[in-house]
Amino acid sequence: MIRKILIAILLLGMIVPACKKGDEDPFLSLRTRKNRLTGDWKVEQYEKYSNYGPIRSIRYVTDSGLVFLKEDSTSYYRPFSWSLSFKGDGAYTAEMREEFPVDSSSTGNAYTVVTVEKGEWKFTGGNGVPNRSELLFLNEEVSMERSDQGSNIDIVSVSGPMKGEVFTIDRLSNKELWLSYSTRTSYPFYAETDSLVLHFVKQ
Repeated sequence: MIRKILIAILLLGMIVPACKKGDEDPFLSLRTRKNRLTGDWKVEQYEKYSNYGPIRSIRYVTDSGLVFLKEDSTSYYRPFSWSLSFKGDGAYTAEMREEFPVDSSSTGNAYTVVTVEKGEWKFTGGNGVPNRSELLFLNEEVSMERSDQGSNIDIVSVSGPMKGEVFTIDRLSNKELWLSYSTRTSYPFYAETDSLVLHFVKQ
């Protein structure tokens, strides 16, 4: 009996490190990271901060959309939605919908922009970063459609993309996906910093 308990403890010790990659990941999950990621997700939290440029922060507020805070402390907002779909074969689709009210339009008409991005996703990590603790997006096609331009759709395709976006996976559970990134560019007398925190919930 004691031998069976010891074997169970050893097996559990081997499973837990394999399942828990992010600091906020569930302590134990019987589903693999790939299995947990596969499916449809919707943005719940979006927070972008910068110490330079005219826009210093962008936050997603459920009832308002994206709230932009400018350098002079004034703000404005746009209705916004963002969904992600991950396939088990490594393909992903991202759809962003942003509404531009009349007062932000150069044409004097309100319009909506729908951007659809398709490509390949991969887990990454290594070189001091835990394996599968990062998510790489390799973009292969972007299509953009504006509601005030009739049926025109601008499509940009990339063959064999060599560059992508890498996000740290802070949490990946069956229902929650938390991503983040931060950059710092140093110059002789100052440094420019950017950070982005994203929380998605599975649909």
